[in-house]
Amino acid sequence: MSAAESFIITSAKRLFGNARSGTGSTAAAAPPAKNHSGLAAQTRFLLLEAISDFFTEHDLHLNGRRLMLVHDLLAGRDSWLNDRLAERKQSGLAINDQWLEQIDMDHAQQNRSQLDQLMAEFECQVGQFATNARDTRLAAEGYETKLTDVAAGGNGKAATPEVLSRLAQQMIEQTRDLVVAMKSSEQHTQGLQRRLEKAKLASETDALTGLPNRRAFEEHFGHQIQRARKGGYPLCVAFCDIDDFKRVNDNHGHDAGDRVLRKVGSELASLASTSSFVSRHGGEEFVVLFAKMNLEAAKARLDQIRIRLGSTQLCNRNNGEDIGCVTFSGGIVDVMAYANPRDALSAADKAMYLAKRSGKNQVVCGAL
Repeated sequence: MSAAESFIITSAKRLFGNARSGTGSTAAAAPPAKNHSGLAAQTRFLLLEAISDFFTEHDLHLNGRRLMLVHDLLAGRDSWLNDRLAERKQSGLAINDQWLEQIDMDHAQQNRSQLDQLMAEFECQVGQFATNARDTRLAAEGYETKLTDVAAGGNGKAATPEVLSRLAQQMIEQTRDLVVAMKSSEQHTQGLQRRLEKAKLASETDALTGLPNRRAFEEHFGHQIQRARKGGYPLCVAFCDIDDFKRVNDNHGHDAGDRVLRKVGSELASLASTSSFVSRHGGEEFVVLFAKMNLEAAKARLDQIRIRLGSTQLCNRNNGEDIGCVTFSGGIVDVMAYANPRDALSAADKAMYLAKRSGKNQVVCGAL
């Protein structure tokens, strides 16, 4: 087995040691004994083997984002991805980095369908509400015209109490119907708005750490690039990956691993402000955006968090065992130095892996 293949397998097991939610377990280097881990562990091991074989067979470039996508492709739990992979294989076309990148973008768009449907329904209700409001206004204007006409003795009708009473009753009945329609539209619109806000928040929040997730990062990243270009200010992005996270899971269990993820997320979240944005990208990987901060200043700020985290002794609250210090390796780049923002993300990801290979617990600036 080549060094590249070994690196792929090691990285796959490290990144997918925690499941997609960050709470799964880490596969061992050999199939787990049935009497130890059971069917779930055996299935997980076979999936990791399939992932490493997939990368090797198709000569794919490895990064955390692509690893997550290949996991979803091979896990078989997403019907849309299942169909795309089957179509690609049937077509005989190559499965390469470019195709995976396109599938990743298409999949993100597909996942927004529920939000799009809610938004369309919401817009429809807003339109209905506007229509009801217009009808109410027109009815009120009509009542005013009728009253003025009767009061003036128009149409040969004298302004007797009986005429006025009959007209008032008509106005009350018509107004009642319009009010009911208005209230119904308003309640439906408010309900849709709450559902829309809840769905959007859930779709953009990592359940374990409470941080924004990868989807939220992608949206925020696009907005920040536009603002940076328009305002002419710097924008830096950093990928951060917890060092030796597999050891925490193996030695202290996944509950402890989850708490470590939340601890690191909390420390990085202390960076969050109007000029920075922190998200969990998946597994034990986090992404930080620094707006209006040059590369040197952004790296110094990230190093500050890394050093503070690395000087904190953690323990397993379940049994009191010492977990030790938790560190992370990071890669950071100036996004505006790249013509294509995707190249900046790739460079930051590569710099992070360079930090890993160079001894861990450090932040490396990516090369152009």
